[in-house]
Amino acid sequence: MLRAVIVLSCAANAAAIYRISTVTHMAGGNCDGTNINQYNANSGKFSAHQWGLDPYNAGWRWCGLNLHQCHDDCVRLGNCKEVFLANNGCCFPKKTAPATCPMTSTGHGGHRYAVHVSNWVTGTGGNCDHANTHQYTAASGKAHHASWFHDPNAGWRWCGMALQACKDACLKLGGCKAVYHTPNNCCYPHKTNSVCHGTPGGPGGHKYVVEMISGHLVGADDEEVTVDDINEAVGADSPALAAFGKAATAALC
Repeated sequence: MLRAVIVLSCAANAAAIYRISTVTHMAGGNCDGTNINQYNANSGKFSAHQWGLDPYNAGWRWCGLNLHQCHDDCVRLGNCKEVFLANNGCCFPKKTAPATCPMTSTGHGGHRYAVHVSNWVTGTGGNCDHANTHQYTAASGKAHHASWFHDPNAGWRWCGMALQACKDACLKLGGCKAVYHTPNNCCYPHKTNSVCHGTPGGPGGHKYVVEMISGHLVGADDEEVTVDDINEAVGADSPALAAFGKAATAALC
């Protein structure tokens, strides 16, 4: 499954939360009319692309987008579960993922994609001491916090870092699977997730695991999107897809 874009989303009255997202190609067409009661005339106007209600009752959509832009705008809109990108560049976001729908009044053909967004859950056990020693280098985490250092007893970590900053920094490193956050605010990122029992910083630390969630479960008729598929669909104007983890879209808070 391709990591398609980095997005920043904002919780109400909170700082920006860094998330990653992926898309999976789905069978079927646009579920016409599904999103009519999910959005209104102002919902999508934050985008630089034209937002409006499709004249053929297919639903709310932007026009003039490629796949990267369609997916990115849907995630910014909030609670994005899927998008349908018509061949004429119109993008239909949805907060739900209905059963497979036929290709109908959108009239231009296109492709349907499930959207998966990162979510953090509480993990089991403690830190996997030394597990990240060969996953990172002395340069890996410096850009995210100056305290980056290799603890000879436990592995690479930052210190003086709050929990949310710890999670965000791990995602920005790329390949993040878990973090261990100590009671004295040190943060151990990991590209693997195993049940371990290390307690750097003493008792009272917590492990968190990142998972990808979506409103759609991939079925037998669906297929994963490859890097070549995405590059062909969006063209060379989307370097973030080819260099995942190098840049984030602006937060709309």
